[in-house]
Amino acid sequence: MTVYNFNLGIGWASSGVEYAQLYRAEIFRQLGQPAKFIFMDLITSDNIEHLTHNIGFFDDEIIWIYQYFSDIKVAPTSYSLNQLESTFPTTFDRIERGKNYIRYFFEKDDIIITAYLDKKIKNRWNVQNLFLMEN
Repeated sequence: MTVYNFNLGIGWASSGVEYAQLYRAEIFRQLGQPAKFIFMDLITSDNIEHLTHNIGFFDDEIIWIYQYFSDIKVAPTSYSLNQLESTFPTTFDRIERGKNYIRYFFEKDDIIITAYLDKKIKNRWNVQNLFLMEN
């Protein structure tokens, strides 16, 4: 038997609901009781794995309803900037670097690509989200 816990969402500043779920997860782990924590919100600005890992859940305990039906497993971001840049059909003209993003400017094509980043591994930036702006 598996115990299923439902919650609407999770964020970087987790509420008492998420901490209560985490305490349950820890008790279930100690008892050897399989448990899943299901999150229902559409999360577009973060990888849910980063949010759940940050609070203390294990990846195999999480079901995000939007990934569940697509057979995509909850996992940390692994798409590197080098991989992203290798997909560009032309060379970018300039780069703007922020704390958690890199913006690529393709001026002759009037395109800007912003890569929002997650730095989970020291000295290696992984792409978390992309935003394309075209005029």
